[in-house]
Amino acid sequence: MTHIVFPTSASNQGHAFEDLILSHYHRTQQYTVREWSTYLHGASGTWWQCDGILEDDQARYLVEAKFFRDRPADVRDIDPARRQAAAQDLACTGIVYVSLHGFTPNMLAWPHSDTLDIHFITWADLRTEVLSSVPTYASALLDPFDLTSTQATALCTGGTVHFDSLIPLPLSSQFPEFVTVPDTMEQWLRRTPLLPVQMTQISNGKFWYATSTGKVTLIAHRASDLSLQEAWHLQDTLAGYASRVYKAVRATAEALALVKEGLIKDVKDALHNIGWTTGDAGVRDSLNFLVQLGMARKRIDQRKARYTLSPLGHAYTASGLNDALFADILKEWAPYRALSHAIAMRNVPTTLPNIVAYFKQQYQPYEPYARSLFNPNKAEGLLTLFKQFG
Repeated sequence: MTHIVFPTSASNQGHAFEDLILSHYHRTQQYTVREWSTYLHGASGTWWQCDGILEDDQARYLVEAKFFRDRPADVRDIDPARRQAAAQDLACTGIVYVSLHGFTPNMLAWPHSDTLDIHFITWADLRTEVLSSVPTYASALLDPFDLTSTQATALCTGGTVHFDSLIPLPLSSQFPEFVTVPDTMEQWLRRTPLLPVQMTQISNGKFWYATSTGKVTLIAHRASDLSLQEAWHLQDTLAGYASRVYKAVRATAEALALVKEGLIKDVKDALHNIGWTTGDAGVRDSLNFLVQLGMARKRIDQRKARYTLSPLGHAYTASGLNDALFADILKEWAPYRALSHAIAMRNVPTTLPNIVAYFKQQYQPYEPYARSLFNPNKAEGLLTLFKQFG
């Protein structure tokens, strides 16, 4: 039986399905994958999130993929008016809609512009052709690998990742070709083909003395300003970051100091008591940023997240809020260091389009195995912090 390995969480399954569809077209060489899942700056100046862009000699297609296990995709899921606007602003000649379970009649009948070439494709249309190229197991990028209970080896490169134990679970009886593993495990399984590249970069690096620190570090041989290891580390770190202004983060730390330990609701109530009207999403984002900086800790208690200040967070809040200490902590955070280095050492202008474009370029040698998460939201948040703290 052929199996394609997917992550466990529904949101990440959607992203994996996007990669699967693009990888299929890439392997058939029917189209060139011009863009993997990303944000693009349109001719109008608008930022658009797109699942991908395919091109051939005559056409350029915006891709929109939906992975609903138990129902077809609807107009409300897709928002075809926005997809059409994105396609036109990004100079696409058509749209390829792909859905695991097909489409509802109202989606199929939605009145697109006559100037766009529209295609509706279901997994059933692709399934036989996709699976015919998979021996036993494959990642969402359709790289085949041997999988045992303790290791996975990419057949294309020999890259191997070891683990204590792994038992893939079926996604559903209707789609037995899909199996799931924990999200982080799935991420590393799809990265496995590039592990030899990381090894090569390290073994072919150079030792560099930095005058500013008086230390020698190993600079890996690489095709961009980022080594593969750095690219993956930035990607993993930024995955949990959402843009928040410093005032909101500062106030959240103050509220958490008052709560001692609590749920998001407890911190939100404390924020309201000191004059903030932040909602759950904003409080969560600020708390998670404090966790990423090592200033707070998070633990799951009966499926709910509880937060408390770390010793570093206590030092920050002990005698009023120490902005200088926050700046020192921030400057050691990997995404902020990468942004600062790009601006100071690579002369990247401090504008949102330039920052997004720079990091997109640095990730291109590693795509689709590594992705730049310096999207407009995250990059804008980092830029705002940089302009405040330098």
